[in-house]
Amino acid sequence: RGRAIDAALIDVLKSTASETLRAMADTTMAIVPNAARDNAIDLETVHDLLSQLHGLIVEHDAVAKDVLLPLMEHVRAHPRPSLLRLQSALDVYDFDDAQSALAEVVRDYNWQ
Repeated sequence: RGRAIDAALIDVLKSTASETLRAMADTTMAIVPNAARDNAIDLETVHDLLSQLHGLIVEHDAVAKDVLLPLMEHVRAHPRPSLLRLQSALDVYDFDDAQSALAEVVRDYNWQ
């Protein structure tokens, strides 16, 4: 019974966090509606970071948080909810959610 309550609380916290992240991203986009990227993104660097991130997330390696930082710096002017979700998942070492969020990041930023 205690585990069911814990699971329910975790679901509520994840839902609340996701809603907050979406609101933050929407606010950011409202402030800077059609912002151009501050710096041209070197796609080779981005792909290297994404590859490193994927490997670290699969291995449940906390170093993934450090690898995410330069990627976030590339898109600091317009973070998308998926990137904020990835950061949030890594902050709490939820590697399953991080893996899902990373796939969304790749789609959202068209970094295939």
